[in-house]
Amino acid sequence: MRLVVSSLFFTLALGCPRSVPEVVHQSAADAGVDPLLVRLSAIEAEAATVVRAQDEALWQHWTTGGRLDVSRAAAGHEGLFSRGTLLELRGARTRLGPADARRAAHLERWLSGELLARALSAENDAVASLEAGLSFPLEGKEVAWRELPRLLLAEKSAVKRRALWKASLPAAERLDAALARRDGKAAEAAAALDSPSTLELAAEARELELDELARAAEAVLSSTEDAWRTTLQRQSDAEVRLPLANLTRAELPRLLKVAPVADAAFPKEKVPTRAIELLGGLGVYGRPGLTLELSERTTKHPLPLVVAPASSDVRVSFRPVGGLRDQAALFSEVGAALALREAQTGHLATERLGDPASAQVLAELFAGLVGAPAWLESVGITGATQQAVVDAWAAQRLFLVRRAAGVVLARLETQGLAEPEARARYVQIMSRALGLPPSAEDGVRWRIDTDDFLRSATTLKAAAMARLLRARLPPDWFASKGAWATLARLWKGGTEGPLEARLATLGVATEALSVALSGGGAPDGGLRPGAWPAPAQLATDAGSAPSRDGGLKPGPWRAPAQVATDAGLAPSVDGGLKPGPWPAAAQVAVDAGSGRSDGGGGLQPGGWPAPARAAVDGG
Repeated sequence: MRLVVSSLFFTLALGCPRSVPEVVHQSAADAGVDPLLVRLSAIEAEAATVVRAQDEALWQHWTTGGRLDVSRAAAGHEGLFSRGTLLELRGARTRLGPADARRAAHLERWLSGELLARALSAENDAVASLEAGLSFPLEGKEVAWRELPRLLLAEKSAVKRRALWKASLPAAERLDAALARRDGKAAEAAAALDSPSTLELAAEARELELDELARAAEAVLSSTEDAWRTTLQRQSDAEVRLPLANLTRAELPRLLKVAPVADAAFPKEKVPTRAIELLGGLGVYGRPGLTLELSERTTKHPLPLVVAPASSDVRVSFRPVGGLRDQAALFSEVGAALALREAQTGHLATERLGDPASAQVLAELFAGLVGAPAWLESVGITGATQQAVVDAWAAQRLFLVRRAAGVVLARLETQGLAEPEARARYVQIMSRALGLPPSAEDGVRWRIDTDDFLRSATTLKAAAMARLLRARLPPDWFASKGAWATLARLWKGGTEGPLEARLATLGVATEALSVALSGGGAPDGGLRPGAWPAPAQLATDAGSAPSRDGGLKPGPWRAPAQVATDAGLAPSVDGGLKPGPWPAAAQVAVDAGSGRSDGGGGLQPGGWPAPARAAVDGG
């Protein structure tokens, strides 16, 4: 997803807006208004002017193929991107009330990112230029660096794939050297902004606590290792026919190949139609302020884009090509756009700035529909085709989450290490995350795969929060105006408060995600067959019907059964329910044929299916 929100490290080098004249401070004081608040609003308004102009320039470039010119966005502005303004915002954070201090914090982080981007403009241009023209020789021909993933995917011979990978390593060394120069300059620039490191700047901008993040990443890797090993073997049997011990990084693109039958379920002509139908089912299609540019014009940029010049003007550019990933990508853009559209705070700082995971959670939630049996059923994808789609999507998401967790740990655990030690530690962590035997020569990709800006941390956080959120929605939420009304209320405040305050802590969210990805939860968010793990107990209100041993009465669970629990319930380590007593407000909501709570916190009388174990998959 190429979501354009003005947040740390996702900026273009812009010029400097004018400073607000001192007379504003004096007139505000005379009127009995806090001059500091007036100054904050003036900075925010000027930043919004620049951001809007930037969005317009990007939109025109993306949708028409015209020249990208962001210089006009900076024209006439000379003072905003300065150390003085940065210090003003830092001071405001300590002197304003909580809500306005949060606005100041968002603006300060955005400004820090802009200043860092300006300091690194030459180095970033050098890296981009090198990547665009980088190549390496193979069998008398020059192979473009950017073509490497596609060539590895297409190559059927393991011998040739590995020769291709090995030949690319000198090119990777050149790119690594350019990234090392940029990282050195970034450290200097961060110090000039009075920050210990770019890593800490990124953590603050993304509202991450690094120790908690490390624990979450480790938990994800530990709990999903068996599931990933099983997935790898299945993919290897289908695509490369090699034992796990013989796999290398050269095999990854083919291992992650989507089965043709799964891709065929998403023809190009239906990709945009299904997105429009989705918006219609939620009751938001045709509402003002949301523009979908879904044409196939060759002049359009092939990558998707979301811009939001204002909360009442959110636009999506997408050029469909067909396939499972394409459908998921469009749904992702739609989710992000709706998150930005629903943020109605009246302030740039809380509508567009702050934690980028806020918009990405809805992007992840919407993208996950392509692997949800209920949605697949609704569009006529059934039977063996549906199972192929669900399996393909599960493999893609498990890989994405494990890779993100690995990148996070590799970044955190190599911080401050000398080059040889950092490369060696990176190889250990990523070999574990990817399920591949370690290869010292892959250490050259340490900087290529990781970065100080913690983008993968946002990916991990958003995936976890989205999984948790899905557990709180009915199976057919994608066709429910009521479900969308609930989501819209959650996102109305934008980033006025932390994402965790709306959903859950990162630890709780990643635990739910881990249970789901490790096989503790069904793909549709329901219960999986199996016995109740002792000593799990179902302590219910009067009128409920537990079996004599405290579990559920026999009978098969009918999909898409779900366990929708309140914040007081949590899965146990083995995937069952923690021993009681259950919190009074807890409710177990299941599908037709099981029964529903009457609001008293227990289960209604009736025959319970099973032998079921309540594997609370959190999404």
